[in-house]
Amino acid sequence: EVVDSLWIQPGSRVADIGAGGGYFTFRLARAVGPEGKVYAVDIDPDMIKLLRKRAAEEGHRNVETIEARADDPLLPEAGIDLVLVSNTYHHIQGREA
Repeated sequence: EVVDSLWIQPGSRVADIGAGGGYFTFRLARAVGPEGKVYAVDIDPDMIKLLRKRAAEEGHRNVETIEARADDPLLPEAGIDLVLVSNTYHHIQGREA
């Protein structure tokens, strides 16, 4: 229901900030379709490794992982159509700034 409510168009570029184990990442990957891209962003290298493995096993070629820094999500300069932050914001240091 959450992903459906975002009205994501096929071909969109979406960032899942604080992707963790990929609960939303792979749902978003289905929503953007094969022409779209989901950037699974996390600062935990173990989560990045898990996301890469799962994406490969499940055939999600439209998922790209980004091992971010605590102060920079390292999103692509080309831009993003939608950023999803779920159960993550409270972990961001200096978020008020």
